[in-house]
Amino acid sequence: MLDDDLVLERLSPNFCKAAQLLEKAVLGGQKIVLRYDKDADGIISAIIARQSLEALASKLGKKIFIKEIDASAVFSLSEAKHEFGLDKRKFTLVLLDHGVNSDSADALDFVKKRARIIALDHHPLEWDPQPKVDALITPFIAGGHSGYCTGLLAFKLSELIAPDSIDESLAYWAMQADKSGFALDKEFEEPLAIEFFASLRRRNRLRDYEELLSDKRKVKEYFDKSVRMTNALGLQASGLSFVHEGKNSVVCEIPLEQVPSDYPPRGRVLQVAMAQFEKPGVPLVGIGYTADRLSFRANGPALKLHFDAGRIIGVLKGEFSDIESGGGHPGAASLKTRSRSMQQIRERAVELSKECFE
Repeated sequence: MLDDDLVLERLSPNFCKAAQLLEKAVLGGQKIVLRYDKDADGIISAIIARQSLEALASKLGKKIFIKEIDASAVFSLSEAKHEFGLDKRKFTLVLLDHGVNSDSADALDFVKKRARIIALDHHPLEWDPQPKVDALITPFIAGGHSGYCTGLLAFKLSELIAPDSIDESLAYWAMQADKSGFALDKEFEEPLAIEFFASLRRRNRLRDYEELLSDKRKVKEYFDKSVRMTNALGLQASGLSFVHEGKNSVVCEIPLEQVPSDYPPRGRVLQVAMAQFEKPGVPLVGIGYTADRLSFRANGPALKLHFDAGRIIGVLKGEFSDIESGGGHPGAASLKTRSRSMQQIRERAVELSKECFE
């Protein structure tokens, strides 16, 4: 898979270092913690990591000790203290699809005192996290982009840890979930089924997801339910939207308060809602909002004109002290704030978005 890719080739030393640290942890009987974002890319990358580590342990004739934690995009200091404050013995933490943004700096400092940290992530970097971790695998230190999703990075690492132990379909499902340019043209049902299943219970084991993926009937059932729910909520939201039509672009504000916090993901509902305002070849930006969260999505024509939602969030964070956290990709990003500032933040977000096309 992407064997001659220049970005992955440049990351080869980072992959090798991560593989060495993991082999050392397995040989030493050290606990390995897989902490992953609870979306399809994060879950799939954790499945790949677990399966490849188990294959490595089997090859080495060692028992393996793996702890799983599903998490949000920001790794906070309070979470780090709660999850690892009682650990006295050295362990290895693998962060998957989150945890290397500047909002996670204090948590990384806390954990680094008691663990080796390996981070695989594909979100744009607004700082240099390398001093905070022992091995960093991200396309942004090798001239790459967010299309190198974490599932793909985990699969490439697995080729070093335990060659031929992982079904490459997992990586392709992750690519589809994050709309990577490397995804296959075929649409798979597994990514949406994974995310729907993740919403049904507060905690799932990775083995639960593996069981789901082995049951094609259940995958189909969850996929169909996901599509129906997302489409219904998206169409409802589009009817409540406020649309700013410029000469060469469309920016729409879309309320998402009616979307449940657990499922479907508000970003997917936002995409369905903004699609109702799509015009061929016209840049389109959707700004979804609740009382305390704001999300951006941008279509292909907007991205071709260098619209960058992550950059806009960076500007907003500099202007509004009430913003607690935020970041993301050029075409998909979000922030969290105290609700009293949301109206002003929305107005400024629209203004900054429109400026990109003037």
